[in-house]
Amino acid sequence: MNKYQGRQTVANASFLSTFITTTKDGICYVNLSNDFVTKHTGGEMAEKLTIYSIVNSLCELDHVDKVQFLIEGKKVDKFKEHLEIKTPFTAISSMRAFETDMAKNQE
Repeated sequence: MNKYQGRQTVANASFLSTFITTTKDGICYVNLSNDFVTKHTGGEMAEKLTIYSIVNSLCELDHVDKVQFLIEGKKVDKFKEHLEIKTPFTAISSMRAFETDMAKNQE
């Protein structure tokens, strides 16, 4: 069984406020509602799983190379407590890369 199976990446009753247009420089701006943030369970792993599930999905689209998150239309420093979101994200190639990053941060 996959150790991520059954983990919820997006909180119940939360939603993306708006998808703002993808700019000509390949950045897709995603405007999250404040509820999306406050209803999220938090924790470093859960935050990264949520953000990268969105990033990896959007980066599969033509002309999207990076994803910049906004909260209620504004750039903020962190998603909850652990993950900085002030700069655009690129897709990760695998959860293995994600786990390696997590292991380095725990040392």
